[in-house]
Amino acid sequence: MYWSNLAGLTYDKPISNTTYDGKHQDLCEMDYKAIKTICDQVPPRTVSRTELLEAIKAINTGKSEDIFDLLSLYETSNQGCKIGHININAVACADDIAVLSDNPYDLQILINHALQYSQLHHYTLQPQKSVIIEVDNKTRKATNHNCVFNLNNQEMPNVTSSSHLDSSSSWYVITKKLLYKYGFSDIFQFLDNPPSKYEWKKLVQKKMDSYWIQRITHDCRFYSSLIHLNCDAFLPRNCHPIIDLKNDNNPSKGALSIGIKLKMVTGTYMTQAKRASFTKHESPTCKLCDEDNEDIEHLLLKCKILENIRHPFLKQLDDFLIKETTISFYNIKTDSRLQLILDCSKINQHQADIILNKKVEQNCELISRKLCFALHSIRARTIIQQKEKKKVKLKI
Repeated sequence: MYWSNLAGLTYDKPISNTTYDGKHQDLCEMDYKAIKTICDQVPPRTVSRTELLEAIKAINTGKSEDIFDLLSLYETSNQGCKIGHININAVACADDIAVLSDNPYDLQILINHALQYSQLHHYTLQPQKSVIIEVDNKTRKATNHNCVFNLNNQEMPNVTSSSHLDSSSSWYVITKKLLYKYGFSDIFQFLDNPPSKYEWKKLVQKKMDSYWIQRITHDCRFYSSLIHLNCDAFLPRNCHPIIDLKNDNNPSKGALSIGIKLKMVTGTYMTQAKRASFTKHESPTCKLCDEDNEDIEHLLLKCKILENIRHPFLKQLDDFLIKETTISFYNIKTDSRLQLILDCSKINQHQADIILNKKVEQNCELISRKLCFALHSIRARTIIQQKEKKKVKLKI
């Protein structure tokens, strides 16, 4: 509640701070409700002071109550690594500390400081975390790896890496995150009234579908390369219209052309303009016509060298549109033509007066898919022939 007030949240007023992220607060409230529900279901009982002390001692096992005193000790210490006169002999994250030293004797002293501090505050150091990682300096000679370091009279293992051990991988934490992620805010209702296996499966599937539809359609808007892809057509367990082969008479060949079409519609097809953006010495000019910069629009609609390949497909597409919708392909705007070829299911967002039914979309997709594959094949073959001719000239 304290952080909500700081952000401008109150029970009787709307959110005034639009930058406030309440996800952490929601998780805390879920924890609070869970603890409260458990406590309400358990009858209260009297506990003794001894039981309380034992419980506190158990909580502190393997954990540090306060490591700031230990860090202060390291800060004033002369042992360990330094940058100039600044000590960098200890790096902390939460209650975990990594001590750094290029001298084995100094490192053992720093380890002893940590042990003494833990004994003074009555907690146990986690043995799985208490390891030695030796790092060689490439500019110097190889480090002597024969040093042995002890913690409480026990030799510390020498390892190459160490993982952070915390409760984030516990079953409870993972379950809580999943429930929050998929919108199960009031999970306790299912404990009181457990659903059947079929009902539970149906509910989980509905929640997951809703989450991923919203997530994908939302995230796609932030990728400029997906500007031509109709992300709103995404449905779980269903093919996107541009990869649907149900109406393709030759599915095996159609599957090959889908790969090229997907690259074009997602902005990953390597045109000369795209290649030049990655390589300074590469020209963005089309290698076929040598006139304009080759982007996806130039390849699909403008390159003169590919006109003979392009025309039959566009004529077929134009005839079909005139027959079914009375709209001519050649009478619509250039960006709408490009959209019609790449993903016709999104054409209405480019030109509101063009509305295609499912049958028209399916046929347009089949024609445009073949067009993209044909243009790609001729382009690739021509570029390869040009390279071979250059090799022959160089040999001569």
